[in-house]
This record gives sequence, C-alpha cells and structure tokens, in this order.
Amino acid sequence: MGLETVFCSPYRKATIDFTAVLDDVAGAEPDVIVIASSHLAELTAFTRQLRRSRVKPQIVACYPYGLLPEFYRDLEADGEDVFSATFWDAGLARPGNADFVREYVAEYGRVPTVPSAVGYAGFSLLHAAIGTAGTLESEALRSAFLSLKTQTILGGFSLMSSGLQAGMEPATIQWQDGKAAIVLPDSLSSSQPRIGW
Repeated sequence: MGLETVFCSPYRKATIDFTAVLDDVAGAEPDVIVIASSHLAELTAFTRQLRRSRVKPQIVACYPYGLLPEFYRDLEADGEDVFSATFWDAGLARPGNADFVREYVAEYGRVPTVPSAVGYAGFSLLHAAIGTAGTLESEALRSAFLSLKTQTILGGFSLMSSGLQAGMEPATIQWQDGKAAIVLPDSLSSSQPRIGW
C-alpha cells in the first residue's frame, strides 16, 4: 500500500475561511486528509468547515493539536472520528504512568495534560543523565543521554548518535463518542479505529 499526495496547500497565519482551499481539495478527491497547523483556532476552523463541505475523505487527521481536549470541546460532533498522534495518555500501561497520574491528581485535583507528562518525563531523563554523568558539563551530559536506554511514561527512550529520539512509539488517538480513544498501535489500543468520515 502506498500513499500519493494529491493536494498540498499552505495558508496564511490566522486564516479562518478555508472555502477556497476546500474547493480545491474537493477536486483532488482525497481518501485521507492530514491537517497540520501550529494554531488551534485554525485547526478547528478548517475541521469544522471540512465537515460541512462536499469533501468526504475516509480518514481525517489533525496535527499537532487534534489530541487536545480543547480541540474536541471546540468542535464537539464535528471532531468525531478525527485522528491525531499523542505521546502520552493517562490510561497507557507504561512504567510509572499510573503513579504519575495518581500523584498529579492528588496534588492538582485534575488529570495531567500531555505537556505536564512531557515535562515530567523530560526531567526524569535529565535526572538520570546527570546521575550517569556525575556532572552538569555539557559533553558529559550529551554522552550520558546518548547511552541512556530506558522507559518513561512516554514510552521507550533511546537516542541516535545525531541526538534524534529513536525509542519512542507514539500512539494514535481517534475522537470516538467524545473521548480520545487510543486506536494504534495494537499493543496500546483501547479501541478499534473507525474509518469513514
């Protein structure tokens, strides 16, 4: 199975009317639409207008903010069946995750967000690297990070020699009945993906 890009269009920051873009998308008849935006308001505007358009893809994925509760809160039913990637979820069976969630809820009275989990994992990795390096010197820390192979609440951690992360396996969520259900990979899934938008 291969993928072929049939349409790609940048747009100006703060765009809220995607009518012209959606007319062009309709002509391409895509099976999959991936919407990437660095602004939640643009992502929700495009998704809402896509839902009301004549474009009927099998799959819609929104990155990076499609995983946020605010995404679904702003869209409600228009956000149903949208996919997104996530590095973390409170329900994932990863080492230390249940303890992190329990302690966070006890301290703050609410379930942690993805940025909170990423921050916790990052500082846990920094703590481990400092412990291995025995110093705060940059090159020693870099070497410690490069040799570090461990599990965090985000999943596996290991770095390539370039410093790029190689050990993490992100999950794919899909908004199903108002909840972010983990649908991929199978080893982490809590629900089956729904195809057809």
